[in-house]
Amino acid sequence: MSQRFRTAFPSTIALLSLFLALAWALALGGKAMAQPAQKMQPGSQSPGGTAENYPFVYVTFDSGEMRTVKGNVVPIWPGKSCFGWQLQIGGRNRTVKLTEVLTLAGPAKLWVAGPETKISPDQSTATTTVPAQTDQGLVSRAWCITEGDPPGAYRYDIYIDGIQRGQFTFCAIEMKYDPELRLEELTCPYKFESAQAPGPLLARALASPPKGL
Repeated sequence: MSQRFRTAFPSTIALLSLFLALAWALALGGKAMAQPAQKMQPGSQSPGGTAENYPFVYVTFDSGEMRTVKGNVVPIWPGKSCFGWQLQIGGRNRTVKLTEVLTLAGPAKLWVAGPETKISPDQSTATTTVPAQTDQGLVSRAWCITEGDPPGAYRYDIYIDGIQRGQFTFCAIEMKYDPELRLEELTCPYKFESAQAPGPLLARALASPPKGL
């Protein structure tokens, strides 16, 4: 499993392609590189999602073409497929403490991540805690498939400033590489679950963060 992180979508696909090429080249050398993911384009809504809160999957094909969908089915194609989430937490743009817990269906053979990520002894869970800058109230992250990742249910649990704000569950499936695959036609029974909105006092605090944040 290889880590990706973004706080804002880049404005052009060209910039995204450059980041992906650099990240994959470094991954081949045994290193990871944080990089933005593509801005989601309007499309079919994922199960249980909203316009701001959704799981997404993107695949980079051998031709260099990238396809991105709102959805939660991940082909296990090492070095090609990635999956992530976007969450609307509201309030003004600010720095928040983001804790993301990614739980796989079983142990991964390879985790490529920085020191901010702690891997469980059984190699099935990655807990990442980082400061994250929101963009229009949004925050987002993604991981990419690496060799030996298990099939089954994958789950993200998202905490903002210590409060759980969302959960995203994916189906990771083993399938033959297919450059004609239509990601939007794949379905999964798992749904996105958002935590309850914060109470009025917390909502006002988020809208007016302390100076310096």
